[in-house]
Amino acid sequence: MSPSSLTTEVRNISCGFGLQKLKGIWMNRRTSVKIFFITCLAWIGVANAGSAEDAWKSLVSPRHAKQAAFSFVKNDPDLPNVLIYGDSISIHYTQVVRDRLAGQVNVYRIYENGGDSGTVIRKINRMQNVMRDPELVGHWSFEWDVVQFNVGLPRP
Repeated sequence: MSPSSLTTEVRNISCGFGLQKLKGIWMNRRTSVKIFFITCLAWIGVANAGSAEDAWKSLVSPRHAKQAAFSFVKNDPDLPNVLIYGDSISIHYTQVVRDRLAGQVNVYRIYENGGDSGTVIRKINRMQNVMRDPELVGHWSFEWDVVQFNVGLPRP
């Protein structure tokens, strides 16, 4: 499957899924502190991770850990690699995309709700730094063939 047809397939699957569920949820100061604390705990766990799967599990928040969209993906080096970077809408269609493209591509997603476009670089850098650590058994050493973004604009 070529990157352009793969991009079209991901777009076709994702655009038709659940747009009516879009809701604006803004965090208050208490929620921000909780998220910061959980993030710190997860970061400490990464330092002790020995495998890529352990590192992935330490990135994913306990809130998302049981959702299929956030499950660890074992890379098949013979397949192209797709990253879904998205907000809450993309969480709902990630598994649908994985199921529809199973055996054709490795479909990954960002380790948490991607939020708005103001957080993309920070979150991508964190994920890449953790998962590409050569000390990890099974670390990511591949390149992305397609990155699909589905995020809103940052809050003013």
